[in-house]
Amino acid sequence: PIKVGILDPLSSPYKTSSIHDVHGANVAVDLFNKNGRVLGRPVAILEADDASNPEQAVKVATKFIKEDRVDVLMGTFNGDCALAVSALAQKENKLFMVTGSHIPELTGVACNYHTFVFMPHARMLAQAVAPHLVKAYGTRWYMITASTIDGKSCAQAVIDAAHAHKVEIVGETVTPFGSTDFAPAVAAAKA
Repeated sequence: PIKVGILDPLSSPYKTSSIHDVHGANVAVDLFNKNGRVLGRPVAILEADDASNPEQAVKVATKFIKEDRVDVLMGTFNGDCALAVSALAQKENKLFMVTGSHIPELTGVACNYHTFVFMPHARMLAQAVAPHLVKAYGTRWYMITASTIDGKSCAQAVIDAAHAHKVEIVGETVTPFGSTDFAPAVAAAKA
């Protein structure tokens, strides 16, 4: 079979999205296998939890490559994990399809021939949404940002896109990854 190793954060704050990622991949594989396979070969999925931890992601990806002998790697929602697995994929000459990370570095400074990103990155998303936010909410914004490379990347993209619309960023609260209580950030924004 053609083996696809999926790394997703099944035990982190991104777990809801990653569960859908894995489910979607399994549905696609079932359809491929029922409809003639891929290049006449069946497709098999191997799943692993990267826990939104770059070291864990590299450990799992290395196992997929060295022991399970996967043909392709895919997944990751966390930008740090995506960068780490991308570097490993390049070193090991494996294709890596990024399914969830939105950091522009993957198509910029960290771009390589082994990593395929088919999601829009943060700058593209911010440029698309900024005019609508200005129209709906005005030009005084308060940022609530996750303390991850993803959060920082998205925040910078929003700030850059907002600049073209004369938005004033009046403050920012940086929250730990996985925060669920935003009351202090909302109170700071109101103040």
